[in-house]
Amino acid sequence: MAYDKINMGGAYTEEYFDQYNNTINNGEARIPICICVDTSRSMHFLLNPSEQLIYKNQSGVVDGQQVNYVEVKPGYKEITKLSRLQEVLCNMFSNMKHDDVISKSAVVCIITFNQFADCYVEFTDINKIDTYSPNRIQLGKDITNVSKGIRMSLERLDQQVAMNSNAGNDSYKPVLIFMSDGVPSDSTEADKAKDIVRQRSEEGKLNVIPISIGAGSNGEYWLKGLSRKSRVYRMNCLQDFEDVFAEIKERIHMTAAVVSTDEYEPDIDAGIPKDADSSAYGKARSEDDLDKFLNS
Repeated sequence: MAYDKINMGGAYTEEYFDQYNNTINNGEARIPICICVDTSRSMHFLLNPSEQLIYKNQSGVVDGQQVNYVEVKPGYKEITKLSRLQEVLCNMFSNMKHDDVISKSAVVCIITFNQFADCYVEFTDINKIDTYSPNRIQLGKDITNVSKGIRMSLERLDQQVAMNSNAGNDSYKPVLIFMSDGVPSDSTEADKAKDIVRQRSEEGKLNVIPISIGAGSNGEYWLKGLSRKSRVYRMNCLQDFEDVFAEIKERIHMTAAVVSTDEYEPDIDAGIPKDADSSAYGKARSEDDLDKFLNS
C-alpha cells in the first residue's frame, strides 16, 4: 500500500489512512495547505465595537498582557478573536470547495497551538472536510507557544510533500496560513521558528500568508517577519476575508498555471500567445515569474 513507502512514527487510525490514501490517489497535483491557528486565552478578547461593551472595574493578566475586563451589553452578540477566526475558516473552506482548481487539488491540515501544539485536522481532501468543523475549535491554555505551532505545521507540510513524492505525485508549493493575534509568549523560540519560515519563503519553498486576528501593532510587526513580502492581512470584517481569500486563490491559480507551463502548455500562461513556440518558454522563466509574483 502507498503509506508503506514512508516511515511514519506514532499511531494512526484507519480514518487517517483513508484520508491519506485519498490525498495521493486523487490523480491531480496536490496543494498542501496547513492552517496554523492560535487558540491561547487571548483569543477570547472581545472585538465588539466599544458602544456594545460594558467596561468593568477589574483587570488581570492574560497571555502576559495586562487587560481590563469587559462584557457585552444585553442584546448584542459576543464577538471574540476566536469566533472571528472560526468564521473566517468556515468561509474559507466553503469558498475552496466551490473553486474549480482548489477543490480538485487542495489538501488541508489544521494545527492549533496554545501551551502545546495539536493537529486538529490531519491532511484531508478539501471536499471531505466538514465546512463547519472550525466552530468546534476550543480555547486552550493561557500561553501562546508559537514555536510549537510553527514547527508542527512545517513537519506536517514536509511529511505531506514527501508522501506525494514517494507516491509519484506532484505537489504545488506548500502554503502556510498562520492565524494569530501575533503576540508570542515564547519570544526567543518563536523568533527562531519565524526565521525558519521566512528562510523558506525567501528560498521560494513556501507560500506564507500571515493573518492578524485583532492584533495590536507589536503583534502585527512580529507577523510581518514571517515572509519576505512582509505583509499581514487584517481580519476584522467580511471585506477583509474576501481580500485574503482572493490572495490565496490567486497564488494557487498562478502556481497551477506554472505547473501546466512546465509541461509545455503555453496557452495556460496568460502572458504567452496560444500559437507561440513552446520551446521559447522554459521552466526556469516560469518559476522566476512566479517567484516575483509571490514574493515581491
